[in-house]
Amino acid sequence: MKHFCDAATWSLFRFDIIDRDHLAMHPVLPDDPGADFHASLSPDGLLWIPATLRALLGLREQSVMLRIEDGVIHVYLRKVFDTLGFRPG
Repeated sequence: MKHFCDAATWSLFRFDIIDRDHLAMHPVLPDDPGADFHASLSPDGLLWIPATLRALLGLREQSVMLRIEDGVIHVYLRKVFDTLGFRPG
């Protein structure tokens, strides 16, 4: 994900909670100087998700899968992998 974000110049993100098992991370682009953001990608590729959002989603310490779809990074909890028709390889 770090390489993709670097190439796309994504480093700031705004989150939308889809449901308790799914979070969408929308990039805040450099030409959006006034846009609010919830998190940033560190130079070493770490992403911090605020505790308030983690609590709403029930992330805790669960494994997640990230998928980049239509210019958005989708975060899915491990328990929904099978119901969505995919699982980590």
